[in-house]
Amino acid sequence: MAKLPGKNASEDVILGTVKNATVFLANLSAKGCLNISSDSSEKLQHFSHAFRSWKLVRLSALFDKLRQQLIAVDENSKDYSDFEIAGTISDAIFTCKALKTAYKGRLDDVRVQTALFGLNEKKAGSEKIDNLSLVKVATEYRNNGKKNRYIDEFFMEPEGRGIIYRQETRIEPLKAPPKSSLAQDVTAMMIAERGYLCEGFPPRQIVVTRQSVFPAALDIVSSVAEQATSNYKMIGTIYKAFRSNLFAPEVFYSLIKFNAVYSTEDAVYLVDEHNNMLKIADNTYSGNNLSFLNEIIYEKPEAVFGKVSSRGQDLHFSPLTIIDSTASIPIKFLHKNLHFQGLMKF
Repeated sequence: MAKLPGKNASEDVILGTVKNATVFLANLSAKGCLNISSDSSEKLQHFSHAFRSWKLVRLSALFDKLRQQLIAVDENSKDYSDFEIAGTISDAIFTCKALKTAYKGRLDDVRVQTALFGLNEKKAGSEKIDNLSLVKVATEYRNNGKKNRYIDEFFMEPEGRGIIYRQETRIEPLKAPPKSSLAQDVTAMMIAERGYLCEGFPPRQIVVTRQSVFPAALDIVSSVAEQATSNYKMIGTIYKAFRSNLFAPEVFYSLIKFNAVYSTEDAVYLVDEHNNMLKIADNTYSGNNLSFLNEIIYEKPEAVFGKVSSRGQDLHFSPLTIIDSTASIPIKFLHKNLHFQGLMKF
């Protein structure tokens, strides 16, 4: 029997709420997004808050996502299609069913348990690490509820197999200034002297209990860049296999190379050496700021680190970092603004 992760209610209360949420989702699906009542948003928010307080992290996130989608529909926004909303409802219903399965003791997949309950905080069954050398390749900030903010820092081994590690740090309260554990303007290498790797979906979460940090040599940065994927068809295949598990995250982090940049009035693409194109996510750029394109066109970096996601049948890439061992700042965190037209080949 899976142990209840929350502290504010009994297992019967939580499973009863999960049952009510399943019925609510089924009714939403039956009505269709154009016929949903105005109080649905409040109910979604209520369920999300309850699940968050019980540390049912995936279900809470899905209810938040569905609420945002329905608000957009109510405001006649074109951001989400009926197909995407139906997909979110379906994911939430399957997540409810998986929770019931877990509490009956019939869910053995540790990766799914981690997605459902956030069990990555537990050391039991995790792999210990000893003097693991890592290079920091990106940073992201995110909010979780009304009180907490998190920093996600991403690392790769200098001469690894393209494996990406994630270290999570919580900031509380929410208004506290963000502070990365490693300097943003320095290409940093960390020796994780002690810690452990958590079981779960990629990227592998790492918990470091003892570390030392120093600047990374340029040849080390070059070794990281060499691990980048240069075939976008392979990226699509990997992402499809990754998302074949319903409970895998919606984004997949990757380090990629590119051969050209192509853009139209409303979209920008990276192009590989086989002329396969990967669309840069729309929310990456706005206005007439050429910052990102200037970096990738004129400085000709060795690789770009970011996250792959899907909108409908298309893959989108959200760049986070430029990696180039010959640049003045070998690993540079991006300003997400770009706008350009045309094709630039290297």
